[in-house]
Amino acid sequence: MIVFISYVIFYMALVTLHSVRDRITPFEIRASAYGTTTAILTPAAIVSTLAGGFLTDHLGVSHVLLFAGLAALLSLAVILYISRRTVKIL
Repeated sequence: MIVFISYVIFYMALVTLHSVRDRITPFEIRASAYGTTTAILTPAAIVSTLAGGFLTDHLGVSHVLLFAGLAALLSLAVILYISRRTVKIL
C-alpha cells in the first residue's frame, strides 16, 4: 500500500509540473522547454535510482518509500504554490 500511495503522489506532482510548464510556456518555445525539462530530469532520475538502492540497503524499503512519498507530497505542494503565484503575476 505504501508503494501505491508513493507512486500516486509522485505522478500527481509530475503531472502538475508538466501542466504548469505548459500553461506558462509560450507555444513558440514549447519544444525547447520539453527538451530542457527532459535534460534536467533524466540525470536526476538516474541519481535518485542509485541513491534509492543504496538507502534501501542501509535503511530498509519501508523507510525509503515513506521518505519518497513525503518528498513527492512536499514537491506537489511547492509546485501548486508556485503555480498559483505565477498565474497571479501573469
